[in-house]
Amino acid sequence: MKVSEAAAAAAQAELSTLETMMKYASIGAPISGVVTERFVDPGDLIQTAAASRTQSAPIVSVARVDRVRVVVDVPEVAAAQVRVGTPASVRIEGLSGEPISARVTRVARVLHPASRTMRTEIDLPNRSDLLRPGASAKVSLTVRSFRGALTVPVAALRTEGPERVIYRVEGRVARRVVVETGLQSPEWIQVAEGLSGNEEVAVRSSGALKDGALVRSGK
Repeated sequence: MKVSEAAAAAAQAELSTLETMMKYASIGAPISGVVTERFVDPGDLIQTAAASRTQSAPIVSVARVDRVRVVVDVPEVAAAQVRVGTPASVRIEGLSGEPISARVTRVARVLHPASRTMRTEIDLPNRSDLLRPGASAKVSLTVRSFRGALTVPVAALRTEGPERVIYRVEGRVARRVVVETGLQSPEWIQVAEGLSGNEEVAVRSSGALKDGALVRSGK
């Protein structure tokens, strides 16, 4: 009787071991997504991180595609104004159409010691499945806003020595105006002093502009 009980216990232990081993035949992912890369082939022998003295190689790479994360490094001069909820405009390279309106999801709150920038992340929903992980994006963050601010294209601003200059167009003549500037985006710059807002300004020229130079309208 005791022999039979011992044999049954041994068989149960062996069955439990086999059941545990069979669990290794199934690979589970910590997130839902799609497999973007596979590093092993069916039938390959792999080791777990606990069983290997060296770092184990990955089996597959999985990416979540229902929501993508945009990573941007904010310069030190603007880092203090960026926080969770800061409005953002994201334009994805390769996609036409209007920029995507979003808000900052999380910030590092510390600056990278080498680049002096702050890592900032923006999560975007991908319901249409048009956003591709790994794509490039251009991000504009609204750190401050002024209602009724006067702005001109960045191309209209010129630096002449220590002064920042814009050429106002009067008839067909360019007139030099020294201005004080404020906030700047990649396309526009705020003019705090020097213009009233009713002027036409020179944006492009084939050479260096001078006060009194003849110009023509590009309209």
